Amino acid sequence: MFPEIPKFVFPAALLARLKKEKPAEPVCDEMLRRLLQNVQADIALCRRNLEFTNDPTLIDMYIYAIKSLEKRYAHLMQLAKNEHSA
Repeated sequence: MFPEIPKFVFPAALLARLKKEKPAEPVCDEMLRRLLQNVQADIALCRRNLEFTNDPTLIDMYIYAIKSLEKRYAHLMQLAKNEHSA
């Protein structure tokens, strides 16, 4: 009844390019150290701000930000550990 719609076929070269994974760029020690220091400073700032706020929305925001920053810190520490063990 209806004409068959042709399926799109990826050209082989494009498909091969899409499947290639880019190698992860190595992270230098200095960059990791600076990132860890920045995250520590951000956590300290959020904790100070949390202590001095009464607004429930801001309290929720600071708690969320602290948890997020702590997870980022843990991830960076894992990267540092992997870099030194490799």
